[in-house]
Amino acid sequence: MTNASRKMIARLLTEVKRIAAHASLTGSLEDGKQVMIDTYNKCLAALQLQPDTDFAEIAALGIFAELPRSASIDEVGVAAALLVSLLQGDKKRRVLPDGTPVPPHVRVVFDDDEDDEDDDDEKHEDDDEDDDWD
Repeated sequence: MTNASRKMIARLLTEVKRIAAHASLTGSLEDGKQVMIDTYNKCLAALQLQPDTDFAEIAALGIFAELPRSASIDEVGVAAALLVSLLQGDKKRRVLPDGTPVPPHVRVVFDDDEDDEDDDDEKHEDDDEDDDWD
């Protein structure tokens, strides 16, 4: 699954969560409940079909289930919130362009980093000269 697809699914689930919260508070949008249930179920199915993600394992464990047509607005909102939180938590995982995972303690530097604008945050040995209090 491409990163763009994951972002699109995360945006859809975030919107389902937002609409469900609004509907729960106001008592409106009952007619849109089936659209939200269908959207959640399709997003879940798309994620679970991807063999290269953690969602395939989650599908095997049965952690997330398809919502029944009788689900309440609150159930839709909670399910969407939980699923999107898993998606958003996953975005912190770093991978190289070829998909190889990068451990968190490894600094990745690409050859095309010719500008030194972001290097100003690094401390240099000669920076200690101003620290002399003699």
